[in-house]
Amino acid sequence: MSAPNIYILRKQEDKIPMRQELSVGDIVILQSGDILVSLGDMWDLLPGRYLDIDELKEFILYVRSGWPDDLEMMESDLKDRINKGFLSRMSKTVEKLCHHASVLTSTATS
Repeated sequence: MSAPNIYILRKQEDKIPMRQELSVGDIVILQSGDILVSLGDMWDLLPGRYLDIDELKEFILYVRSGWPDDLEMMESDLKDRINKGFLSRMSKTVEKLCHHASVLTSTATS
């Protein structure tokens, strides 16, 4: 998948980008630390508030070049750097993104 746009909302007044401005896989990090991932017409929530700042940085560095296609590789890469609960939830998000990409591919070829 292509590299996502990452929006970090630092102030209470910062507004979440409109869905029309976002692509699937784009990331919005809320002031609370929670992470919204655009699935097109829906959001997926990753509970980033439970990450410490170093884990959040690891997450951003890992996905900024693109969401992984291989869940096992992602889990292996991050298992010692991000807490298990968040990594498990992140795996579900990646599954949704991969499913969305395969649906788009199959409709484009039909």
